Amino acid sequence: VRILNIATPENGTMRNSMLPTLISLVYENRSYADEFGIFEIGRVADGIKADGTANECKRLGIALFDKKGSEKQLYFKAVEIIRCITSQIKHLSVQFKKSETAHKWQHPKNTSKITLGSDIGVICTLHPSVLSKIDKNCSVVCVEIDLDDMAKIVPVGYNYDEPSKFPSVEYDLSLVCGDKRYDELK
Repeated sequence: VRILNIATPENGTMRNSMLPTLISLVYENRSYADEFGIFEIGRVADGIKADGTANECKRLGIALFDKKGSEKQLYFKAVEIIRCITSQIKHLSVQFKKSETAHKWQHPKNTSKITLGSDIGVICTLHPSVLSKIDKNCSVVCVEIDLDDMAKIVPVGYNYDEPSKFPSVEYDLSLVCGDKRYDELK
């Protein structure tokens, strides 16, 4: 269980987060490669339940790092990762809604909610002051998806028509080729 002592924001969006841990791992690994990604699936304690136990939420956290490409390119790479996950698991098209930051390390303009009918997570870049402490010439994009919220969403089923066991024939051709065998035809 990962418990982070991060203050709960007043706007009630993402509460505790696993992303600060992933950001610290990006910092520790920044000199090993010019481009990499880190992900983790873990439990985050989001306050206390009425019975006094921890309210644990299962989350997927992703941090992408790139020294060569632009922040915009890395952001769209993260968007494609999210679209792939949601389309493969839920068969739904994901939406992104601009939102207020829940934490000081998030960029005030590049933070969006991830939505599949209801909010399931957040995608953001880092605040410039945090980003400069990692590397002056890099881009970092973070994604956090609440897997419990995503599990509550009913997936869209596939509709298909079973093909006929006896398909219709539209053209039936018979060719006479004289004295030639099949393997001699060109």
